[in-house]
Amino acid sequence: MQFLSTPVYGKGIFFTDSNHGWIIRSAFGTTENIVLRTTDGGKSWKISSLGDDNNVSSVYFNSLTQGWLMTSANATPNKESKTIYSTSDGGATWEEVMQNEQYNPNLPNHSIPFTGVSTGMIFKNRVDGFVTLQTGALPKIFVTKDGGGSWNPGQSFLVNEQLESCDRVITGKPEFFDASKTNGWMSVGCQNDKDKTITYHGYFTANGGDNWKFAPFELKSPTEGNHQSAPTFLNSQVGWSIIGNTLYHTVNQGKTWLPLKESSVLRSKLEEYPETIKMQFISAEVGWLLLEKKEQKRSILLQTTNGGISWRVM
Repeated sequence: MQFLSTPVYGKGIFFTDSNHGWIIRSAFGTTENIVLRTTDGGKSWKISSLGDDNNVSSVYFNSLTQGWLMTSANATPNKESKTIYSTSDGGATWEEVMQNEQYNPNLPNHSIPFTGVSTGMIFKNRVDGFVTLQTGALPKIFVTKDGGGSWNPGQSFLVNEQLESCDRVITGKPEFFDASKTNGWMSVGCQNDKDKTITYHGYFTANGGDNWKFAPFELKSPTEGNHQSAPTFLNSQVGWSIIGNTLYHTVNQGKTWLPLKESSVLRSKLEEYPETIKMQFISAEVGWLLLEKKEQKRSILLQTTNGGISWRVM
């Protein structure tokens, strides 16, 4: 099946493990989104219709059966209409649980506002979830306690005095390290328009996102190269970050970052593929790095089995 555009992980594609995954996209010759789901690692797919032809901005599954996806329409750089759907049968059928077309900031309501562009969505369980928004120069977080039907503003913790000098503050969605969704983190980036740099820091939680603690990262802002993606963390202490063509490693929640021994394969591929799409580690040794060359619509996947010291092309 051919698609109108390449699916992006966390937006149009999501896997819970090596066998179970979903792709949500518009296919050639259709006007609405279709949901493809696989239980055998992509060898075979089943298809269902979403009944919505708007852009898919986020998708998340917290089990093999329970999932959510968000679509957006009428988007501008600072606002968009938002609709959330949920499934309880693995994506075979979908139910609309929230839409903000009639959102009025002057009236009581519990929808995610029209103002702000979604940057991520995650659910801890069947009822508790988070959506992060970029509202102009500032990020916001919204919280649901009923499976996505109603939403309320979360704590206004994302901008503190250490970020007041930023031209723009950018945040990622919360990510949790354990199955209980108790310990987790989210990235926060300080954008400097004059230097054209982003300096990343982090917020960490030990109680499922009820409270967050700011952790400043002693990382130099990249001054050249395009690899300005947020760091990735395995747990609350151990993380990795690419700056330019160098991979850095921390074991103390970002207090110190040390450059790893240079890998000739990694350096050459970072130079050849200038966009970092996703870096993820599943243990202290094993990790993957997805790089892209957008102008040629090419991507490459690298793997490490020794904590980022050496890499091979998959």
